[in-house]
Parts: sequence; C-alpha cells; structure tokens
Amino acid sequence: MKRFIKALLANPFRFKFSLENGGVFLDIGIVWILLMFLLVDCSVSFSDPANSTPPCNKYNQCPPPPDAISDTLIEDPISESSDQLVHAMINVESRGNDSAYCESEKAVGCLQIRPIMLREVNRLLKRSGNEERFSLTDRWSREKSIEIFDTWCSLSHSDDSEEVIARCWNGGPHGWKRTATDRYWEKVTVYLYENEES
Repeated sequence: MKRFIKALLANPFRFKFSLENGGVFLDIGIVWILLMFLLVDCSVSFSDPANSTPPCNKYNQCPPPPDAISDTLIEDPISESSDQLVHAMINVESRGNDSAYCESEKAVGCLQIRPIMLREVNRLLKRSGNEERFSLTDRWSREKSIEIFDTWCSLSHSDDSEEVIARCWNGGPHGWKRTATDRYWEKVTVYLYENEES
C-alpha cells in the first residue's frame, strides 16, 4: 500500500496498476482529474452569493444586493406628519444613508438593523398572530426599515417614551437603564430639537 501511494504521488497522471485477478488496468490520472472536477464543483456549490457580504468602501457604504427593493434611492420619504423620532434616529444611525453597512455588527440600512433585531421583530409578529415576516433584504429599503421599526415599537414599546424607545433600539431590551446609551439619546435629541424648531 505504501509503494502504491508513493508511486501515485511521484507520477499521478501516468501511474497504472492492475488488479491481481484479471489484468484490468486503471488509469489513476483519469481518477485524479475526475476528483479535481468534483472538488471544484463542490466548492462552487457551497458558496452562496446571496449570503456573501457586499464589498464596502472606506466610508462604510455598501451597495444593496441585486434583488433588494429599489426604493433605496429615495432621499427622504418621511413626511411632515411622520414620527420625528424615526427621522432623528435615521440621522444618528446612518446620516440618512440607506446603503450604510457595519461589518462588525452586520447592521444594514438607514436604521442600522442587525439580524438579531429582525429575528426579534419576526418573533413578536408570530406571537401576536400576525403572518407578516420581514427578511434580511428588507433592511436595505428605507420604507421597510421604518416599517420594521414601527412594528417593533407597537409590539414592545407602545406605552414607552421616546427616550426609552431610542435607548432600547441602541442598547437592547434594557438599553434605557444602561449608561452606555446616554450619549446615543443625546445625539437623537439634537435632531429632535432641530426638527421642532424648523
């Protein structure tokens, strides 16, 4: 067996051997080539372009995936009567950039929605008996991102203040208790007051 392996490694494309009971020859070179094609084919099939991270530039901006909803070019669909808190948070989270992407947190879009937040919103929808579900791709759409935010607010923070909502969005379920979210709330209030004055 050792001699067979050595001979195979020494000259894999020309080595032949015969079976003891019949003089049947097997060209190992053909087997090598077939194995290489099989390995290449498997490696291609295992790579999933839908789940691959889009290339980002130095300003942390990424193009949306090809199948993303095409409303990401809308500059600001928030009307005057819309919730000003969302408007302020969009400015803090992404400066209004619908293609914003944070690699370390896998946060996407104008509201920097992470996969864990999307799972939480879908869990709340399921628990409430609602059949609607959001996908990871929805985060590239400003309209859908705001809808995800509004759904989260209505299902888990319907009676909470703007401060509690913003700090929990930034710091998790107990974010309103964490001093780490104080600075975030300060940034949000800057935009809130700016909107009130205008």
